[in-house]
Amino acid sequence: MDLEIVKHLKLPPQKVIKELHQLLSQRVGLDVNWSLKQVSEELLAGGCVVAYFKKSLIAGLIFRNIDKNVKEVTLMGTHQDHQKNQVMTQVWQEFLTLKTSEIWLEVAENNSKAINFYKKMGFVKSGQRDNYYKNRCSALLMSYTVEG
Repeated sequence: MDLEIVKHLKLPPQKVIKELHQLLSQRVGLDVNWSLKQVSEELLAGGCVVAYFKKSLIAGLIFRNIDKNVKEVTLMGTHQDHQKNQVMTQVWQEFLTLKTSEIWLEVAENNSKAINFYKKMGFVKSGQRDNYYKNRCSALLMSYTVEG
């Protein structure tokens, strides 16, 4: 497979920002609509790990640095043609090489596919925000403690 995983720990080139915005905007059922400016601001607060297949961006994860030991995943997604190909698992494995002791994220309680993926990656439920989304769905707060 012609898969390349790249970490951008500073603001990536504008082309990457636009590709990430396009990829994340196309996720079916996403209850947020982030502008290109908002995606750029998130990248300034942290960075991203992205996956390319034959030079096309197919998966991405954006994170922000809460402090030197905690990172929060704020957006992530995989192109629908590449889901179930373990691409996001490889993106996560690269993300976990960053120096941190804890990772946080939130996920809609009705997004069982994502919840199962996070559990597979070692995340546990650490809280809940009731009626958080516009559709009155609650948000599950999940965390991962890095061993070592």
